[in-house]
Amino acid sequence: MGDDESMILLRDVEIDFNNITLIRNIESIHQRFEWDCGLCCIVSILRWLKRINNNCNKNENMEYIYQILNTKSIWSIDLSNVFSELGVNHKYYTNTIGVKIDYKEMQFYKNCWESDSLRVNNLFLKTMDLNPSNLQLVSSSNQLPIKYYIDHISKGLPIILLVDSCYLYCNICDIPSNNNNNNNNNNNNNNNNNNNNNNNNNNNNNNNNNNNNNNNNNNNNNNNNNNNNNNNNNLSNDNENFNKNKYREEEEDENDFCGHYIILVGYNYETKEIIYIDPSSKQRFCTITERNIDNARMKSGTDLDSIFILNQP
Repeated sequence: MGDDESMILLRDVEIDFNNITLIRNIESIHQRFEWDCGLCCIVSILRWLKRINNNCNKNENMEYIYQILNTKSIWSIDLSNVFSELGVNHKYYTNTIGVKIDYKEMQFYKNCWESDSLRVNNLFLKTMDLNPSNLQLVSSSNQLPIKYYIDHISKGLPIILLVDSCYLYCNICDIPSNNNNNNNNNNNNNNNNNNNNNNNNNNNNNNNNNNNNNNNNNNNNNNNNNNNNNNNNNLSNDNENFNKNKYREEEEDENDFCGHYIILVGYNYETKEIIYIDPSSKQRFCTITERNIDNARMKSGTDLDSIFILNQP
């Protein structure tokens, strides 16, 4: 890692770089949509391991892995299954085999619960049948300590970690995750647009005759149909402008859980900070205290999920 990059990473603090362990050459792939953080993480690891065609651009790699996942509702077992399919040696730690029925009413999970439950349970059965050594059950009372993560990273091996992004506080970005301001701006813009549209519609309704109203209704129906069709487009046709919008603003509520995948890639022994790659951040690297990463990874909804990569490039 060059000095310039190191200084940015450490907020321009003069320290001994021998106190940092960092896995180099893992790309930070910025997510484009609300759902694809896990996809970005797995493609970053696969490109680092050279298990997919690095001569292709990232979008082509993303499309290829997306076809294997075959879902936009990604669970950790989906990621583990892709690694197994591509021969990546790994260990998937979790405190739940299959789906936890308690999550059925969580907003984050409920919209795709029926289809997710069937797929996830089947993938766990497949793993226990074909690759049982890839799966390791942990309990809430006997979970992996943060030192276990640090020791693994110090061997030059990354970890994909599921966290609640509402509690992911980056010491560089300085706010929970990085998109609260964008969300507020988007909400204001949407409100302004809605007000303008309502005013225009009211004026049109006053000025237009019944025939025009009928035409407007037909146009609205056509627009709605077009919008529905656009929502079913493939990965390559989705909106490129991503903004996460599921962050806690006021009160802590279990239903506010927002699952998010990051890659742990380093540790600063002097500041006691974990170094990680966040697909939602524009930073090359993010840092977080041990206490805060524990808080984010242990929230209800994460199942204490983590995937330890055991291969070197």
